[in-house]
Amino acid sequence: MHGSSQARNETSGSVPDCPTIGPTIDPTIITRDRDVDIANIAGFLSLDTPRAETLHTELLEREVFTDWRDTVLRFGPSPYLDDDQLGEAMTLLGEVIRELP
Repeated sequence: MHGSSQARNETSGSVPDCPTIGPTIDPTIITRDRDVDIANIAGFLSLDTPRAETLHTELLEREVFTDWRDTVLRFGPSPYLDDDQLGEAMTLLGEVIRELP
């Protein structure tokens, strides 16, 4: 399902190590707009990637529900999801990225 997010400009370098995603990820694959303070994202994590549709499809096969539009892949946590489930989603995102051709 496509979301209504619009792509944002990226101003940072590579995504730093994350215990759930894994080693540093090349920002040409996926990154986050660091101009928006994390406290102001309203519970949604929007990631910029030219592979948004592919990542969405691969995550859906692993039962991770996201939406995407153009170059934005969006995770929208719900009140009924807990931190462990969100951490697992990030772990699976890292796996999917490492499996990209």
